[in-house]
Amino acid sequence: MVQSVPSTVHPDVWSRLDALVRRADSAAGSFGMSSAATRCQLLQAIAAELDAQAGALQDAARRELGLASASVMLERAAIRQQIDALCTVLQRHHWQHAAIETAPLRLHAEQVPLGPVAILGGGATPVHGAIGPDALAALAAGCPVIVQARASHPLCHALTGQAVLRAVRAADLPDGVYALTPELPGSVEALLAHPDVRAAAASNRGDALRLMRRSLERAEPIPVLSEPGRCNPVFILPGALNAQAEHLGQQLVRQFAAAPAAHRPAMILAPEGDGYVDLRETIIDAVAALPAIAMPDDDGWHCGHRQRVDWLLSAPRVTLLAEGAAPDGQAMRGMVRAIFAETDGAHLPAPPLLDDACRSPAGLLVRCRDPQAMLDTAARLGRQHAAVLHIGSGDMALASGLLPRLQRMAGQIGINSSEAPPAWHVAAASHAIGRFLRPVVYQDAPPILLPAALQDDNPLRLWRAVDGDMRH
Repeated sequence: MVQSVPSTVHPDVWSRLDALVRRADSAAGSFGMSSAATRCQLLQAIAAELDAQAGALQDAARRELGLASASVMLERAAIRQQIDALCTVLQRHHWQHAAIETAPLRLHAEQVPLGPVAILGGGATPVHGAIGPDALAALAAGCPVIVQARASHPLCHALTGQAVLRAVRAADLPDGVYALTPELPGSVEALLAHPDVRAAAASNRGDALRLMRRSLERAEPIPVLSEPGRCNPVFILPGALNAQAEHLGQQLVRQFAAAPAAHRPAMILAPEGDGYVDLRETIIDAVAALPAIAMPDDDGWHCGHRQRVDWLLSAPRVTLLAEGAAPDGQAMRGMVRAIFAETDGAHLPAPPLLDDACRSPAGLLVRCRDPQAMLDTAARLGRQHAAVLHIGSGDMALASGLLPRLQRMAGQIGINSSEAPPAWHVAAASHAIGRFLRPVVYQDAPPILLPAALQDDNPLRLWRAVDGDMRH
């Protein structure tokens, strides 16, 4: 397919990226046909290589981002958790192939990888910017990836990228399976426009919406994927609020300050009443006692935090509730001041803006005039990483009405949970892989022409249709 070079992209940039994408496209055929065992081997090798680079990554993160070693360790632990979940899905292998017999047709179907995937606008954390959740899921699906690294911390990304390339070679796969490119003028436009790129992923909803519009300008539009919002709303129902308002307020502020950004409870919704007053006062006292919170020493993140605070406090009917301690000069490099604001459910700011700034330690307490208002507010929230529901005596009817809305909104739901939800589990890993696959059906194909996994003597999956009833 012929695709014109975008006018905003310098020819040298296009030439450089074109070479990377063509190399990825050359690797797509063999990598897409690789076994589940080979992909598991690749993912486990990536985890091992990152572990081997732990010391160097921690030093680089401290120099470039001002992050403590514990932050890098948490990120590596999340990657290990995702890799284990992805490998579990690959080993079960239930979703990939099927054979169906009907008279007069004989159909075989399999899920095949989309092809090269561009990972755009990677995170500002030491590892995820070079091999984040979308890149790992695409590799598990058999798609080569081209990752655009952020310019703000090149050493972190170089160390991570080299670790991934060593893992690719250890799995005896071509180098085109993975490529890391620096942030160049017009590189996003170039990768999105390249005809051999078959999907793209962005790190937040705002970027994804912008890239989706750009994708429509292609001769053949491609899917643009994004991570869900991470306000991680917490719904406190009346029975739980009246019984333990102070305890819940203290617990939620501790999680807000200490949890990784992906799990930070940045929105708390509760109904008006005496319990709400106690919750509000507890949050004010707990936030005021917070020290400055660590964030990557990156202009994008710090600017994003300032913008979120300014935006929240300038929104209609949103007021400052409490502030934590301010960073103390250069000695507090990479630290920011936590804030909590307050509004009512009728004036909740637009979900996309909340979602895109969720990594910032700026939370929002939402006062709902009654339980029905809480249901109405939940219906306005966009897709979220997780949600938590606190229920007490007499709350079951309201919880039953709220739960279906949370199911449509969140990928993980906690009930009376005091712990952050797991970053990855098998169901989420299966869905993550499935986004980078598409079905192909073979009709009346001679067995010799079918992929190995679909041969008649393959016991993996065989279904026969008998009078419309699918039986194993």
